Amino acid sequence: MAEYRVTKRFEFDAAHRLLGYDGPCSRVHGHRYAVEVTVGAEALNKMAMVVDFLRIKSLLQPLLNEWDHHILLCAGDPLIPVMSEMLFVFADVPTAEAMARHVWGYMKTSMSCQAGFMGARLLNVRVYETPDCWADYCDV
Repeated sequence: MAEYRVTKRFEFDAAHRLLGYDGPCSRVHGHRYAVEVTVGAEALNKMAMVVDFLRIKSLLQPLLNEWDHHILLCAGDPLIPVMSEMLFVFADVPTAEAMARHVWGYMKTSMSCQAGFMGARLLNVRVYETPDCWADYCDV
């Protein structure tokens, strides 16, 4: 069965640290992150699209604005009280894998209540920590 797929890419800057990691990533450091969201459908909508790229952007941009130029830490990190104004706190260690899973949940929930996504489904979320290191999350 044929399927159409579209991918929207976003970029933002943020710092994080991997609390409990044995190595240099246990210190706060920054990345130029990229996030790609792939949506698919078996048929195109009346505008001959899977979904308008602007709809994907309007859903995900508010979350990425919370991450952009912020420090991403996990719950319980002792830096939280010191840096409370610049934080986004994850339940888990803010790895690329955890970020991809978070974006997936956010998009899945947001898409379910948007008319512009009728017939389309979320296929994959990819988070690039560096240009040659990324993590994918999809619900198989």
